[in-house]
Amino acid sequence: MSVIMKRRCAVRVTSPFVADLADYLDLTVGHASEQFSALLHRRAVAPGERQVAFTPVETLLCLAASFLINHRHYGGSTVHRAPEPSPPRSGMRRIISPWEYRHLRGFAGVRIGAGIVTAGLGAFILSEVSGAWAIFGAFLLAVSVANFWFASWELSIARSEPART
Repeated sequence: MSVIMKRRCAVRVTSPFVADLADYLDLTVGHASEQFSALLHRRAVAPGERQVAFTPVETLLCLAASFLINHRHYGGSTVHRAPEPSPPRSGMRRIISPWEYRHLRGFAGVRIGAGIVTAGLGAFILSEVSGAWAIFGAFLLAVSVANFWFASWELSIARSEPART
């Protein structure tokens, strides 16, 4: 029985339309970037032609998208109605990561808390020590100002966005 199993596992079924398991397990960053680049430059399939085989990166991207969108509500004819995982952004809002953009109020609260802690620590250091430590205290105060400014910016963006249902 074990000889048959060894032979069965040694036989490699190859098809131009099915990726092998080794293509997924041995995927490197270089191979992934090549496959993603080829995916971006792929032309549309003309009527009557066969579709190009899916690459491992393409199937992994589809799997990741399936966790973000409830696929039971959107089928082949209604896929265009599926919402984007993150709302489109423009200008300076693009520097905020998509995950953080979906949780602006929470991150703003964390930044305000961090600003309070760094401002208190900076003020304590400035009042108690001098010399090089005073420079560090001033740096902490500058960090707290940056935290407060960024938090207020995130809150203004959150207030300007329509409510998500």
